[in-house]
Amino acid sequence: MTGSELRQNFMIEELFTPGRATAVYTHYDRLLLIGVMPDRQAIGFGEDLARVVGGEFLLERRELGLINIGGPGIVRADGAVFEIGFQDALYLGMGTRDVSFESADPSAPAKFYMNSAPAMPPFRPGLSASRKRLSSISATARPRTSERSSNIFIRMSCRAANC
Repeated sequence: MTGSELRQNFMIEELFTPGRATAVYTHYDRLLLIGVMPDRQAIGFGEDLARVVGGEFLLERRELGLINIGGPGIVRADGAVFEIGFQDALYLGMGTRDVSFESADPSAPAKFYMNSAPAMPPFRPGLSASRKRLSSISATARPRTSERSSNIFIRMSCRAANC
């Protein structure tokens, strides 16, 4: 594919719209990309999004990872409340039913970037966390290997020892 063909087929122009959840579904990997930018009121996943993936609710048979790339926000998941700062991440596992998103300050709204993929039941349910918040502050930073080919730091939020 040429560069223009790649842009035409894969570029997502408007993923963040104030006051809405915007989703793009790709049949290549059955991946759902979601952008939520809450302003003055909470935003949840509607039934239409669940229908796209063939479920009663979005995470019935899927899992979701999100990163906040905007102002401070709040995620509510099945009664649990998570304060999600800039570059903090949250994992929501299969079976999480009620999810909503809020901005702590509507003048500096949160921007939740999410990927959702089909999930398999946990191999060892007793050891699997269905919801986990990862702070960008607690991420292990490593220096870059080459100035020309990498970012300044590699941030490792999840390692086998702490997940």
